[in-house]
Amino acid sequence: MYARRPSSTAAWSNVRLRARATDGVSSSEWQPLVDGVLELAELLDRVGSMLDDMGKPDDSPEAGAASALLDAAGVLNTILPRPPSHLVVRFRGLTRKSRRSWRVVATPVSPAADFQCEVLDRIETLFGTSATVCVGEDLRGSVGALELSERAGGRYRLEKPVGSPFDYEKNLEVVFLSDRTDPSSLVPRTADAIATVAGHLGGRTLALFTSRERLEYVAEALDARLASEGITVIAPATGSADPHDLVRTFMSTDNAVLLGARAFWQGVDIPGDACQAVIIEKLPFDVPSDPLIKRRGQLVQEAGGHPFGDYSIPRMLLRLKQMVGRLIRTPDDKGIVVVVDPRSDRRYFSRLRAALPPGTRDHLLPLSELDAFAEQFSRGLKD
Repeated sequence: MYARRPSSTAAWSNVRLRARATDGVSSSEWQPLVDGVLELAELLDRVGSMLDDMGKPDDSPEAGAASALLDAAGVLNTILPRPPSHLVVRFRGLTRKSRRSWRVVATPVSPAADFQCEVLDRIETLFGTSATVCVGEDLRGSVGALELSERAGGRYRLEKPVGSPFDYEKNLEVVFLSDRTDPSSLVPRTADAIATVAGHLGGRTLALFTSRERLEYVAEALDARLASEGITVIAPATGSADPHDLVRTFMSTDNAVLLGARAFWQGVDIPGDACQAVIIEKLPFDVPSDPLIKRRGQLVQEAGGHPFGDYSIPRMLLRLKQMVGRLIRTPDDKGIVVVVDPRSDRRYFSRLRAALPPGTRDHLLPLSELDAFAEQFSRGLKD
């Protein structure tokens, strides 16, 4: 078992420990494993302290290694034999195909206390800005988790949003597909929606997914289907593919469709005619079985709130707002967004409009009418 040394001299912001995977570990073998890990923690602490005592400058390799080792030892001693309630400890990478290794990740249930300790208590002034700080006036999906109003007191102030220079009413249309979608039909329906829109636009389409597995299935379905129309399908080969490299390939390729998962939901900028449509496969909810999401939902409930309505929905809406925001990047851009599975039969469907830019025209249509809609939109671009 070993601790990964940081690639730079800076201390790790998230301590991650990796170990060789061991198949078939039984409960009777767990205690010796815990004992061994605690012995490792003691060794890491001893070596880290020796390096720290050398008194090297903070930007030296020795100081960086000392900080990383001490942090690693601290995390191991904290989470074993049983993690405290304010942390969620998860094993990641156990099913990884390419590497027989896994990680132990310790994450605070609430980031508020750490943010206060590391940021608020150390600075006099902090100015933050983003196009997606909130949905409407709802901060619960983003910085609400930092408890700024409670922890910063009179120092905290939320300014009114600055109006957008973009004419969304004229340049952006959103289509919510009304057909009820069961999990088994989501891949073919998504492929149909992408092929329909891309066929009319000559590619120029970015498709965003909540599942890498479904992305791969859709890419396979589209490859031969769109090749006959001269449209290239660009998709990440691995989860570590650089989205910006793929975006540059997309922008330099005529008649192309780009598929992307979570790394493409934000920070991707494709201005101009290179992208005229965004297809969103599914509403970007958190995975409900994620232990961290479950524990944070419990905190909301303990405070008198509703985990789904007061935590899951605001986070989903913020991400949806970010995904829609991939399309209109300049005042001259025009485009359409299609949400394949918007859960139009659920009560929260009406709240999706809050995630759309002001003035956006939205439509609720069956998949069978998307072809005519995309054709009409395409003709409008040429007029």
